[in-house]
Amino acid sequence: MAKRQANLICCGKASIDEVFNAMDNAGSKFMTVQGQRIKARSARYRLFKEKGTVCVCCGLKATYFRIERFPADKTFHLNLYAIDGVGHEVLFTKDHIIPRAHGGPDKLDNYQTMCMPCNARKGDNAEI
Repeated sequence: MAKRQANLICCGKASIDEVFNAMDNAGSKFMTVQGQRIKARSARYRLFKEKGTVCVCCGLKATYFRIERFPADKTFHLNLYAIDGVGHEVLFTKDHIIPRAHGGPDKLDNYQTMCMPCNARKGDNAEI
């Protein structure tokens, strides 16, 4: 498998449906996924739920979330992943359609789902 973000500690995987159901049932700022308390009000999670889990550029479809944290963090967060055609794990990101560097707002209607390789190619360009 491909290397995930450096130094992330993983405590499990969760299905996309499991995470979206936890979001729907979250009564406060937090949801519980496989026993872990995770912030429920993330713009990334909302993007993936409302706009989908497929890269708008290459069409790669994400299939699961990993429950991860950085060593310095006390709480876990969720990262969305797919497996590409050669079996490598690919991280998914929240991309700004109109980049912030070009005045794009931090709003759901200016976000799109992209895999990390496509987002890296796009950079701060409005078009890839």
